[in-house]
Amino acid sequence: MRIFQVHRPQDIKQIMQDIRVDPYGIEIMLPKAIHYLIKMNSISNITANILKQEMLSLGGDVAVARGCLTGKIKKTDCLLMGNLAQFNRLNQKLNKQPFGLNKLSE
Repeated sequence: MRIFQVHRPQDIKQIMQDIRVDPYGIEIMLPKAIHYLIKMNSISNITANILKQEMLSLGGDVAVARGCLTGKIKKTDCLLMGNLAQFNRLNQKLNKQPFGLNKLSE
């Protein structure tokens, strides 16, 4: 068994090629293997809570200040966590959302 910390898509692709994964399979799985952390500053608690709900529904997550969840604060920084496939789906969902989330999708 080996645990990898791989950040470059070409390295992930090479590992899959070494396993002899079908090229079409690599194309499908590569976005699932590329993980990102995105930090956003001073987001309204409404926007942050919607982002958290949407990412949770996709299998990702968003870290927000505790006061954001309880409504004690109006704004929070947040850390979005997910893979490329999840962020692509999030982008499609945000495009239809109010509260300025549609602008984030751009």
